[in-house]
Amino acid sequence: MDGSLMAEKAASPKKKLVAMGLAAVIVIIVVGLLSFTTYELEQHYHLFHPAAPADATKNADVARGPLLMIVLILAYPLLSVLGMALVIPLLIYVNDHAAFNGLNLLQPSHFGLLLKRVYGTWLSTTDGKLNGKDL
Repeated sequence: MDGSLMAEKAASPKKKLVAMGLAAVIVIIVVGLLSFTTYELEQHYHLFHPAAPADATKNADVARGPLLMIVLILAYPLLSVLGMALVIPLLIYVNDHAAFNGLNLLQPSHFGLLLKRVYGTWLSTTDGKLNGKDL
């Protein structure tokens, strides 16, 4: 293949850096939320240290119903899937950039357009494969 053709498909170093920085921010936020979820589960239910004595005065004002536990446990897969769903289009943006030349990822509307184009194209395919020409 011609080198100039590949140069058109590749993102510029600046756009790669922006995409990596945005991916890092998304990952840091998701990890922080997962850590907070783990902290809340440990504070209220002592799931990770069941032998630890429950301090009745420390958590007396906090309701520890089963609904809160279910919500906190469901937060693990939901936050993980959300994080992956936001990062995967960034990988496509960097690797197959020709379809996204006019997008600036630091604008929320452009990031939303990237998500819409990637997932809209992927859902419209019959074989489940995402081709660069379809974007």
